[in-house]
Parts: sequence; C-alpha cells; structure tokens
Amino acid sequence: MATHRKGKLEKMNIIFSQSIKEMGVGKEFFSHMVLYYWPKIVGKHISANVKPVNIEFKKLFLYTSHPIWANQLSYMKDEIKNKINNFMGEYLVEDIVFTNNRPVNITEENNSPAVNIGYEINKINLSDKKIEEIKNDLNNVKNDDLKKVIFKVRLNDEK
Repeated sequence: MATHRKGKLEKMNIIFSQSIKEMGVGKEFFSHMVLYYWPKIVGKHISANVKPVNIEFKKLFLYTSHPIWANQLSYMKDEIKNKINNFMGEYLVEDIVFTNNRPVNITEENNSPAVNIGYEINKINLSDKKIEEIKNDLNNVKNDDLKKVIFKVRLNDEK
C-alpha cells in the first residue's frame, strides 16, 4: 500500500478492501461476497425463495422458486440493488434479471453433507519419526505455551 499513515492504525476492512482492489480481483471477489451474504442482505424470507445465480456485467441473475416471486421482486428491483450496493460499499449491480437457471448450490446432485476439515485432518496419522523431528525443531523455544501452539500448527501443516 502506498498510502501514508499518520501514526494511526488502519481498520482491517479498509486494508482488506484496498488490497483486493490493488490485486485486480475486486469485482469478482465482491460478486462472490454478494452471493455469500445474500441472506443477510435481503433477509431470510426472500433468500429462502430467491437464490442468486451470478453477477455478470453488473447484472444480478436471480433464480426464484415460483414466478410469483419474480413478479413481486420486479417491483423491488431498485430497493434490492440499493441494499446490495450499500452492503458492499461498491456499485456492483445495475440491473436484476430473473432466470430459470438454478444455482449450483441448490441442485440435487450437490446435497452431500458438509465435510469437517479439522476432523478429517485429525484422523491423519504421522509417523513417530516425523513427530520427533517436529519436537526437535522446537527445542530452542523457551515458552511452553508457545511451543505447544507451534507444535500443533506444525502437526496440522505436516498432515
């Protein structure tokens, strides 16, 4: 970041937002954030019946559970666009289009249970030699609490 600070700490949301924009992935990242935060942006009732499919060229494509929802939301387009743009702090959506294409996350094929990554990592066993190697690497760490934390991080990293 080329901005000059005046001895003050910067808020993480500002730093993060600037970093994303500088990396050149801002629009794509914020588009995915709209899809992720959809229930929070429009509320539980609407999000239960209307799913965001994609954002392309500032058009938000929405899948509705019934044509009545598309009809009702067509009257609320401006309100929904404003909610999204205000929530993201970025002008992302100019128009809303209703589609029959179902979002990937609600198709029947994708109803597999969520995987608990932490649980799966804990099931992996390391050899005694590898565990001893990690412990030996930590011999110079004097603080026992720090040593335990680093040991756990190294174990997970090796797994």
